[in-house]
Amino acid sequence: MEGKRGGVLELRAPFDLNIWDTYDVRAGAEWPWLSPMFSNLVTPDPYNETVIVGELAETWTVSQGGDVFTFELRPNAVWHDGMPVTATDIVYNLDRARNPPESLAPLASLRTNMAGVAEVVALDPTTVRVTLEQPSASFIDRLGVRQFAMYPSHMPFPDQKDAWVANPVGSGPFKMTNFERGQLIEYERNDSYFQEGLPYLDGVTYRIIPFANEEIAAAAFRTGKLMAVVWDATTIQPIRNQLVRDLDFVLHKATAGRSDLLLNNRPPWDNPKVREAIMIGLNRELIVDAWLKGEGSTLASPVLPPELGGKWGFPASVMEQRPGFPTASADDLARAKQLLAEAGVDPGSITIDYMGQQAFARAGAPESITQALEQLGFKTKISTPPRAETSARLQAGDFDMHHLVRSINSEDPLDNGGMRAILTGSPDNSGKWSDPEFDRLAEEQDRTLDPAQRKVLIDRLQEIYLDQAFVVPILYRDYVAGHLPIVKNYPAFRFTFSPWYRWEQVWLDQ
Repeated sequence: MEGKRGGVLELRAPFDLNIWDTYDVRAGAEWPWLSPMFSNLVTPDPYNETVIVGELAETWTVSQGGDVFTFELRPNAVWHDGMPVTATDIVYNLDRARNPPESLAPLASLRTNMAGVAEVVALDPTTVRVTLEQPSASFIDRLGVRQFAMYPSHMPFPDQKDAWVANPVGSGPFKMTNFERGQLIEYERNDSYFQEGLPYLDGVTYRIIPFANEEIAAAAFRTGKLMAVVWDATTIQPIRNQLVRDLDFVLHKATAGRSDLLLNNRPPWDNPKVREAIMIGLNRELIVDAWLKGEGSTLASPVLPPELGGKWGFPASVMEQRPGFPTASADDLARAKQLLAEAGVDPGSITIDYMGQQAFARAGAPESITQALEQLGFKTKISTPPRAETSARLQAGDFDMHHLVRSINSEDPLDNGGMRAILTGSPDNSGKWSDPEFDRLAEEQDRTLDPAQRKVLIDRLQEIYLDQAFVVPILYRDYVAGHLPIVKNYPAFRFTFSPWYRWEQVWLDQ
């Protein structure tokens, strides 16, 4: 159905823009507010996220050996300042992800996505060739993640970042026209957008209403100052029943991501019996009830399971057979305490330095997780520092356990949960763990193109993940978003942080 043209989509953003660079791990939660101005090289289809489609890439081919990808760019794509999008721009972005500048290197969010890339070259102004060191089953999935926005090479980061922030330039369906800290972010239609006839909307506005101000958000919906929310269950959970009742609010449910406990490789967590005790003795049901009011799954397969739309994770029938899942039974708790005794650890003499996520502190996540740890006999000390301090402490190894919150962006199994937090040398591996067999299997599954053979390898990866317990899975969070009835063609997101917060196919029936 052809959409109506016109109107401004009014959305809620729960916090400001601060980092602006999606290649910086600290900017992860800013993506939805930046997305309307960007394009990726390839991306999931907004209405069927299991399929990767071209965005700036019009087409691409893969060599018979599976190790050379050749991308043909759209000839009509231009930056918001009128400069053409060329192969040089794509090479710049892929190289910046692969070899980040020194200032970004410790915080680079996409280096792992480009692991195994041997060469990126521009063959001509509209053709890019990427040569891999070996075939990769997940390479296209990894290119399609939300962070892989294409920035203009004629305004390179970090050299010209300040100039870019002052006048943001992308190639997406909307141009940023105004940013008022603590107030709003405004976009207008890009009339030079490469998708003919799109976008339908005249513009998109994000009103910055913090998580704590739910009644203000409810009032904004009633007066038409808000039409939809995009991130995440905690945004509208307290008010959504009244929105449905009073305004016929349309709800969408999907998966927000994984929550895990990342352990640090120091005593007593370097003892495998202690880690096993945490794995099997954690009261996951307590956490999901206290924090998420029951809206989550404690059958936390290391990779997204079929029940939540994944194709590689352990199904519920497998996870239910493992001790500690879906939550610790009385027998599991007794076994956990026995393991601690066998390890010579008196939990009552240990105060866990637990570092939680500030974004989830209001909802009670730190208290629920530490309460579950205290049931094992430990004492806890909670901190929920700002993101910059959290990143610094993770890099310095200044923690015992960290609430690792990971969104899911693709079908790549290494993009799920805490998988990358186990890979040796990964920027996500703040615990400094290393398991040679895990590393070997992670590489082998990626170069295995046969799905059945690959599934066997991924299953073994998940077994090591659960057996070693360097990272202890807690739960999958439910994601609830929604919109007023006038918002049409709302994308079918499987994941909270979809790349497709572009809104160019959304229209307003008003």
